[in-house]
Amino acid sequence: EVEDSLRQTIAFMDQQIKAMERAMREHVALHPDLKHRCSLLSSIPGIGRHTASVILGELGDMSQFCDVRQVVAFCGLSPEIQQSGKSVRGKAKMCKKGSARLRRALYMPAMVARHRNPLIKAFCDRLAARGLCKMAVIGAAMRKLIHLAYGILKSNRRFNPDYRPALS
Repeated sequence: EVEDSLRQTIAFMDQQIKAMERAMREHVALHPDLKHRCSLLSSIPGIGRHTASVILGELGDMSQFCDVRQVVAFCGLSPEIQQSGKSVRGKAKMCKKGSARLRRALYMPAMVARHRNPLIKAFCDRLAARGLCKMAVIGAAMRKLIHLAYGILKSNRRFNPDYRPALS
């Protein structure tokens, strides 16, 4: 009896998840600007449609942020230094004061980007060579993904791994 009840509950939850994902896709499809921004974010290796939708839903209008540091702080991905006077100095860690949903949504894309995105792969390899632990490297990759997402949405251009800004 309990087993049947659990199976029915799981089946119902699966239906609800599919319905919400379908509603999310339909909402994005009905709004051309949202669809365009979602496709720009999806051009970043590691970020899929679902993650792009979460980023756009959580961040909203990017014009509310003056620079990428504000976006990183909003996501809770900025480093927090542990220090008390001159005697206590701990390791820096992620502050986690921002959006937990964004951090949760960026974790798996950071893992994928670490292997599939050439910019983030090189970045992660440099950090690992410096001796950073695996979780610190993943946190840095999450932060780098937000940097890329901000730049792409601000410039309104698709991801280009060979892009180098023109020097003045």
